[in-house]
Amino acid sequence: MEFLPSFICSAPKEKELLNKQSILIDDKGIETIVGELAQTLNPHSPRIFGGTLESDHYQTLLKAGLARALGEGTHVVSLAMSVPFQFMDQFRDQVGDNTLARNKLALLKETVANIRFKDKSTDSNWKNCEIIIQEEPTIAYEFLASMLNIPLDAKTFLYWHIGHGDWQQASRVDGKNLPDSYARVEGLAGAIQVFSDQQDLSSSEAINSWQLGNMPEKSGMNAKRIDCLKEKEIAARQFIRSVIGELLNKNARYKDRAKNIVVSGGAAKDNVFMSVLKEIAKGNGYNIILMTELVEDLDPTFSVVSGLSKLKSNYKHVSIDIGNSSVKVSVV
Repeated sequence: MEFLPSFICSAPKEKELLNKQSILIDDKGIETIVGELAQTLNPHSPRIFGGTLESDHYQTLLKAGLARALGEGTHVVSLAMSVPFQFMDQFRDQVGDNTLARNKLALLKETVANIRFKDKSTDSNWKNCEIIIQEEPTIAYEFLASMLNIPLDAKTFLYWHIGHGDWQQASRVDGKNLPDSYARVEGLAGAIQVFSDQQDLSSSEAINSWQLGNMPEKSGMNAKRIDCLKEKEIAARQFIRSVIGELLNKNARYKDRAKNIVVSGGAAKDNVFMSVLKEIAKGNGYNIILMTELVEDLDPTFSVVSGLSKLKSNYKHVSIDIGNSSVKVSVV
């Protein structure tokens, strides 16, 4: 599986090496870096949250992820894509469809038909990734794709997929997903924004400090960093308190059955956030179970593409999850 942080910036004039989590593509005539190197060169360059096939950032990340995963050559593939909860209707013809809208297919094929890229350094030779899409591309809500990983004998539970930009919910009772329980609130980014505001940090430094567990000493000149786990906990608690009611209220009619909450997504790897979430959930009569406790060898960050990859195809099957913090791609 391939992973690219969702950061985008123009290529510098000086030579830079491209690691496995970075790529340079020819993006409408602009040499554009996507991934870890873009985050290093310009930490203020995250993607626009959400997006549709017409979105410039979405197209850039789509091309970068596919080229990084497939590499040089001509590839005949089937494609499965995750779609943000609030943008689904812009990807399908009508409610209930699980294939890409017919009037979007031509744009998709045109966008990915021939991707010029570099994957060694910014001054290396150009390579071409030609993609021919067969079959109608499958689309799925991120949280429903992720739920495909859960063993079939788990028939009744509340499910939370907590990514950077979105925290999505669904209830399953007696093996049936219940659409009236579906809900979405802001994801981990909301807690990081609270942390940023409380500690007077820029958005980029708040992300960095949140991930590292330490932050710059205030008014310091020696680049000293200090532990910020307590500050993270306070920010996480304030954020979770502000949104959890909107989610749990949607499950109120099923609470007598769906008392276990299965959690996946990148936030499931954040020990501080999860510790606070478990405490608050327990106080409301719920028990949190990480998806990794149900499924062996599953990285919760890749749970969406792992679920999409289970869909059958007669061709090389590519699953892509264009998340707000990273692009994940699986090829089977």
